[in-house]
Amino acid sequence: MNGGIDFAISKTLGWHIEKKLQQKLRDDYFGELLVGQATIVTTDHPQFPYLISAPTMRTPMTILRSPNIYLATKAILTLLLHGKLEDGTPLKEKITSIAIPGLGTGVGQVPPLLCARQMRIAWEDVFNENYKTKEAWEELCSNYAYFFTHDEKDLKYDIP
Repeated sequence: MNGGIDFAISKTLGWHIEKKLQQKLRDDYFGELLVGQATIVTTDHPQFPYLISAPTMRTPMTILRSPNIYLATKAILTLLLHGKLEDGTPLKEKITSIAIPGLGTGVGQVPPLLCARQMRIAWEDVFNENYKTKEAWEELCSNYAYFFTHDEKDLKYDIP
C-alpha cells in the first residue's frame, strides 16, 4: 500500500494498516486475497473506521480486457450486505456509506467509463439479486460485453 491511492490511504489512516491487512490475509485467506474476494479491517481512525480491501489484479498489470472491476465491486457490495465484523455484528448495521475509487484506472489502465460501467453492473446485479431468476441471470450474462466497450459497433457483428 505504497503507491497511488493506496499511499494516500496509508498516509491518512496510518502506516500500520498495511501490516494489519497483511496479517488478516495470512490468517484468513492463506496469504492472498484473490480477485473477486473482499475483506475488511478496522482502522482505529475516527473518521474512517474501516478499510475494505478488494483486489482488481494479482500483480501490477493491465486489466483492460478483464471483468476484474466488476468482480472486485461485486465482492465489496456482497461483503457489505452479508459480511460481519469479528464480533458478529452485521456490516450493514455499522457501515452507512462507503467511498470506492476508480478501480483499475491507474496501473490497470481501465478507462474511467469502462470502470464505471463494470461498477454499475455489479451494483445492479448485487442489489437487484440478479442471480435469483432465470431472466435476470440471462441479463446479467448479456451485460458481459459492456464491460469492455461502449461502442455499439464492437458489440454487434454478422456471422457469415
